[in-house]
Amino acid sequence: MTKIITNPPDTSQYETELARCLLTEQDHDTLKELASKYHPEHVLDPDLRSLCTQVVQQINARGYADRTSLSCADSLVNRVLASPSTNTPPESILGAVERESSLYLLRQEVEKAFASCKDPSELSDAVGRIAESHRSRSYSTKSEAPSTLWSRIKARAKDLKAKGSALLGVATPWKALDRISYGLQAGHLWIWGGFTSVGKTQLAVEFVYNAIHALRRVIIISTEQSESQYLLRLVARETGVTTPEIQLGRGLDYKGQEKADAFIEKCESTGLRIYDKLRDVDSILTAIWREHKQRPVDLVVIDFVQNVTAPGESAYEQTRRVALELQLGAISLDIPVFALSQVSNESARGIKTGDYLLAFKGAGELAAAADVAVVLSRLDQEESEKEFGRPLDGINCSIQKHRHGPTGNFQLEFVNSYTALVPVPSAQDVAEERAKKADRIREEVETRKAAKEEEERLRNSQRARNEKRAGELFKSAVKDSKGGDK
Repeated sequence: MTKIITNPPDTSQYETELARCLLTEQDHDTLKELASKYHPEHVLDPDLRSLCTQVVQQINARGYADRTSLSCADSLVNRVLASPSTNTPPESILGAVERESSLYLLRQEVEKAFASCKDPSELSDAVGRIAESHRSRSYSTKSEAPSTLWSRIKARAKDLKAKGSALLGVATPWKALDRISYGLQAGHLWIWGGFTSVGKTQLAVEFVYNAIHALRRVIIISTEQSESQYLLRLVARETGVTTPEIQLGRGLDYKGQEKADAFIEKCESTGLRIYDKLRDVDSILTAIWREHKQRPVDLVVIDFVQNVTAPGESAYEQTRRVALELQLGAISLDIPVFALSQVSNESARGIKTGDYLLAFKGAGELAAAADVAVVLSRLDQEESEKEFGRPLDGINCSIQKHRHGPTGNFQLEFVNSYTALVPVPSAQDVAEERAKKADRIREEVETRKAAKEEEERLRNSQRARNEKRAGELFKSAVKDSKGGDK
């Protein structure tokens, strides 16, 4: 936990401490401590005083500070750049950093600068150099020689071959999807979009549940449900008991309780973390980076992307920035990011007519940034009965974009009172299964026929041997009898 200055020797030191804490601190207990020790008379900067006041009010009212609503990025970074010094970096640097680089990357460097710089002028110069560095990085990131990249690719291929792996990343819940995607590959952004109540969150639960059982570490960014609600969904998936029944204490028997407890232990051991109070993309990426720094993260799930905010005057500009930041975050941290999205009105109309359109609500950059983009819709029960022989309550998943492989459709069915999604065999799968079954039956018939023929052959052979032996015994007896007569 960050140490808060309670009796500052001078105002500038206290202001710098406040700015540093608001800019870099994610721990809510630390922010509560800051609020309890906050002294307005020690803060002369009006913007910083306003931000601190808002933090105090929010903590007193809700117990936590939602910095998304503070719109504090500009003022806080401004405060850091304007740390007491005669050589304050120009405002143009701050503007370039805000517009053209990922702020969470700048935040990492700012933390290091605060930790290493003793003199305020050194701190200001250090932050100026960091800002310049990130400004240049926004146009051309550090690159490596092709031979270095190729060596890394070969080394990884050799390692996967030695392990006998058929996947390039975290396994998806369904083998059919794994065959298409080779798993959730590191650095890739998956966007799954659909109507409200189509089943997007249950879909995310399936991915998280599968990853946990594969002993993978997952970070969930929930913008609609609380931590406990999301965890309940996972326990419901494990036990097959609905969340209301679990909450009422009557859904789990002794074995069910043991199963739930064992699953929670697995969540704990794999390092599952659920964030339900983060809304701006910068805070989200910072939280992911810190978790990844403490212990490698295998999968990030964001539910859902339209609730994530970013700098921008319009909703379109904000969604555009979110899409680009998530794509950069996935690549920079080398982690697969799985995000849920609403579909656009055009896409919604296309779903109703069966003409799927890759268009997510907000900005086109969501679809453009995605490595895999899937449009979701509920199955029509009459149509499913014609195709599969029974009415199905489930989801059609239309893979509209796959940067590294084929596209196509597959269906999922709700089971166990909507606590799980399982794959529905396609018509081709059904036909192939029937053909395989027919082949198995034919092989069994042929095997039984061959066994019967072999049994008959052995009986005939034995009969022939018996008859031959009987003949020989008869001849021997006749010969012996004739010898006795003489």
